[in-house]
Amino acid sequence: VMPLDLGSYDYFDTYQPPMGMVRLTVAFGRGFTVLQKMFLKDIPDVYCKLTLGARNPCRPAFQTTTKYDDLEPCWKDEHCDFILYDMDQKVYLDVFDEDKGPLDPDDELGKAEISVRDLFRKDGEVELELELDGVRTGCFVTVTAELFHLSKQLQSLTSAKYKGKNELCGLATIIVTRAFDIPIPKEDAATHVKVVYGEGTEHEQTFYTGTVTDYPGYDALNPMFDCAFQVPLTWAMHNERSSSSSSPKNSETNSEPRRASSSSSPSPLKSSLRSLSMRFSKVDTSKRNGITFILIDANGANGTTGHGELGRTTVTHDQLLDAYEHTVTETRVIGDGGVKLEFRVILSGIQSETEKLRWAALENKQSTVFRSLYGGMHENNVNFRITALRGRGFL
Repeated sequence: VMPLDLGSYDYFDTYQPPMGMVRLTVAFGRGFTVLQKMFLKDIPDVYCKLTLGARNPCRPAFQTTTKYDDLEPCWKDEHCDFILYDMDQKVYLDVFDEDKGPLDPDDELGKAEISVRDLFRKDGEVELELELDGVRTGCFVTVTAELFHLSKQLQSLTSAKYKGKNELCGLATIIVTRAFDIPIPKEDAATHVKVVYGEGTEHEQTFYTGTVTDYPGYDALNPMFDCAFQVPLTWAMHNERSSSSSSPKNSETNSEPRRASSSSSPSPLKSSLRSLSMRFSKVDTSKRNGITFILIDANGANGTTGHGELGRTTVTHDQLLDAYEHTVTETRVIGDGGVKLEFRVILSGIQSETEKLRWAALENKQSTVFRSLYGGMHENNVNFRITALRGRGFL
């Protein structure tokens, strides 16, 4: 589907970011009964699988540990973080009885589902009754949810608070919009962009845009890709050290803001970011967590042989740390033939509801500091006081 007005259309303006992260916990279950199997009775060995969004066999679900011989299993400390795109996304719960051996597959005990919206309407905790083949089983599992907001503050990337298993500490968003001036004949062009996060590391992830070829309504020499990719970030991705780097003395940062100071010292926000940058430089994540864009020409629709790689460029982690709001938006020349690529990369931390309110209170407190009696300036705002003194010329 092509935009109606290519002259005014901009994917950057229409792109909608995720709402944040949601932490789902399978808390406990009740109502499970002893099962009759062949010639003996079996107390179920219960485990759960949890997914957010459509059930996808290619995307593994979060699986709890198995609670053996337990009719009231409890998993309170077991949770998993998911990217939340929409409050109407469904949480799917599947519950099984673990069996031993490849010839004895696990028995399904039931399933349930609920939207994230309905889950939070119940204060983030709900007891779900399982169904099996459309029939209620009388077995119940309690699921809880906690919402985390995307933030321009990056303390979560190095905070031990977000170090736990299956927990996320941030998000890298990669948007590829278009390329310009493809230096090959129009009828031969068949270009796409390969995006690699953390190239050559154990955390490497690869994404591909669609391929644009010469076709009525498409400009093969200035192709529009309009793709967005998200890379969920874990504490290990930013704090595990390479063998060539030395170990930092302190691996934790305080995820809470400091109190505002009325002195001339740097603001807590700037001090936190400076400390964060120093910590990142010690861990040497600039190479480990870079994003590489590779523009590739494949075999053309007319049967011509592709030209292969037309150019590449990398956005380093340090560039994201130094960028305004940790966002890099550029149209870069990436190849010898003058080809250019337009893209955006956004680095986000996450905050719990409590952390978000604390940061908002801190920023609000700073914005009310005045430098003179008649209003003044602060590094984040400008305040004016306007007074009507006198008038004349009225008839």
